[in-house]
Amino acid sequence: MKKILCIFLILLLILFPQASLANEELDLSEKLAVSLVVTPFILQHQVFIHESFHALTILSQGTEVTRFAPYPHYMGDRFVLGSVSSECLTCTDAQHVSVLLSPFIANANMFATSDITLTHFVDINTVGGTIIFLGGMVAPYINTTAQFFSTKAQSDWPEMRRLSGDKEVALNVIFGLLIAVGTIRILQHSFEWLN
Repeated sequence: MKKILCIFLILLLILFPQASLANEELDLSEKLAVSLVVTPFILQHQVFIHESFHALTILSQGTEVTRFAPYPHYMGDRFVLGSVSSECLTCTDAQHVSVLLSPFIANANMFATSDITLTHFVDINTVGGTIIFLGGMVAPYINTTAQFFSTKAQSDWPEMRRLSGDKEVALNVIFGLLIAVGTIRILQHSFEWLN
């Protein structure tokens, strides 16, 4: 399981930037067509990355992953986009919080890297720029924002708030600021993309 996860993540990290090599500029209708075609793949890619970072953090703590399902499915009577399970009877709240927090750190890293790439190296009006914008900025932003504002007890963020105790305010402030900055950067790139 560890080897498969690591190999797949390495391949994703190698292949994702290759999209930037497609540098033919697109008009708005072509950008929208590319967006419609790639969005389902990007969303599933985001779910896979999210669940993979949960699993990698669990594995890094020396615990076994008992279920890795990075795809939409039902858990009992509730529909989820992905899930990871482990049985750690001796894990501390801090270890549990790190498992819940790891996908958001990955999202922030992917967002920042894509933002820098689009600002300095790749034209957003190309196929590669569109894919980097949607997959590297919009998808992680939606994932983080949806979790942050979720009220479902089974979601990562409410569980992290519950476990973090006195650090809850600091987490809320930090991620609230990240979401605010993300909103501004996405709007700035969106205006460039729509022109």
